[in-house]
Amino acid sequence: MRTATTVTQMLLRLCFLALLVLGVLFWTGHAIGLEPLHMAIGGVFVLGLWAMAILGFASKAGADLVVMALIGGVIVLALGMTQKALMIGDLHWIVRVVHLLVGLAAMGLAEQIARRVKA
Repeated sequence: MRTATTVTQMLLRLCFLALLVLGVLFWTGHAIGLEPLHMAIGGVFVLGLWAMAILGFASKAGADLVVMALIGGVIVLALGMTQKALMIGDLHWIVRVVHLLVGLAAMGLAEQIARRVKA
């Protein structure tokens, strides 16, 4: 269980780093053509988050975190896939910030679950 958790945790960290770098590039008006890559990595990130939730459930890491991670994955996917259509115009930056915060929260949940599984 510990090895699977560590592998999943490292995958999530790598995905998260790539997503942050791509997100910053998009915010600065660069690499817009890499949006499909960002979305694909985001999908892998969510699958990893769900895998971490399953590992957490199997090791009794806490039902609260597991449920939040499962729901958080759905929110990350939904927001990521629809964000271009939300608040188009001058207020779109709000959607971008919310997307970033939801991603940060999802990564935090994954880290908490991993800590509990390894304890």
